Amino acid sequence: MFCMKCGNQIPDGSVTCPVCGAPVENVAPQAPVAPAAPYAPGQVVPSTTTYDIGGFLKDFAKTPIEACTSRDQSKHFLLGLTFPALYCVLNFIFDLLADYVTTKSALFNFFEELVGFAAFFGIIFLLYKVFGVKQVDFLSTCSWAGLALAPYSVMILFTWINSKIVSGLDYKIFSISSVLTAATMVFLSVVLYDYFFTNKTEKGSKMKALYFAVTSIAVWKFVVLLLSWIDNKIFF
Repeated sequence: MFCMKCGNQIPDGSVTCPVCGAPVENVAPQAPVAPAAPYAPGQVVPSTTTYDIGGFLKDFAKTPIEACTSRDQSKHFLLGLTFPALYCVLNFIFDLLADYVTTKSALFNFFEELVGFAAFFGIIFLLYKVFGVKQVDFLSTCSWAGLALAPYSVMILFTWINSKIVSGLDYKIFSISSVLTAATMVFLSVVLYDYFFTNKTEKGSKMKALYFAVTSIAVWKFVVLLLSWIDNKIFF
């Protein structure tokens, strides 16, 4: 043992240090810490929330589908909610800038989009068991499914810019907005389809994977259209 004051080595059991005379403090040995119990199968392991938007965009430029489906953990849920939130905010701003949309109608449209995205995440979460997909928690669902909406959120910006540049040409000859919407829906469908096969608990068919993708999007769009119909009845 060593003296806590002068640092010299002294015999074990000494009451005072033979070198400096300081009293020796006997430090009780610490009890060993029991190792942490392993997590039970199916138990959600706590993780720190991360928000690496730059890393996602970099991965998205390389492998778009993998960039979404590989982030099916709850720690990425804020990242996944970024793009639906971006779409709702941009859509609300563009509604306010439009002359034919009232402030009340713009607010209702904002609420309409929020409910629609909530329905989208909710139906995917419910369909896990129906289609035999490996189920993750709801926040993890918001992560990968929300990231799959990245092109959809950017589409609203390009649609608005396009309407300001070639508004007359857009609807009379060629609708760029429709093409952009279709492209983003195709990408979203492919991500849902891919996720089905990657996380299927048993070998599934292509038809089931297609049902999983189509049902998720159909319910989302049905909710939005229903609320849009209510909006037209109230404000027009």
